[in-house]
Amino acid sequence: MSDPRSPLLPPIVPHMARRGSYRPEVGDDLKPNYVTVDLPGEKVRAIIVGVVNDDAIIAKLVGPMISKTHTYKAGDPVPCRRGIDGMGVEVWSAVSERELDMAEAAERFEREERRRAAAEAEARSKQVAEAKLPPPAPPPPPEPVKRTVLGPRRNRVARSA
Repeated sequence: MSDPRSPLLPPIVPHMARRGSYRPEVGDDLKPNYVTVDLPGEKVRAIIVGVVNDDAIIAKLVGPMISKTHTYKAGDPVPCRRGIDGMGVEVWSAVSERELDMAEAAERFEREERRRAAAEAEARSKQVAEAKLPPPAPPPPPEPVKRTVLGPRRNRVARSA
């Protein structure tokens, strides 16, 4: 079988247990590279058209689509991401258009907020420079709270001798 000390016989790892070892590559027209893509409701074979990084690819769907739970057609280019499903198996999942649109909107909002904050800071600095006022002094530190330690409660009943 496989011997861990031998460089010629690498250790045997079951296919379902391999994670991250497959590096996607774009094939040529005579020998395309295929992956199985998880779509909503079915798994479809796809040809790798572009590689973004080791965990993201652009794939072209191949074969007939049977499920009616999605709008993908054969020949559509689909962005895919590598992930692990609930059973611990590595899968390539299609990234939905909605997810891409929401990520783009969030990025655009963040960019606009940074631009707005920079413009406000610049306007404030111009006002301070025009007024030639020193910047406001920081507030004084709060005074420490005086704490008194209370002793044990004493019984006020007089003792009879």
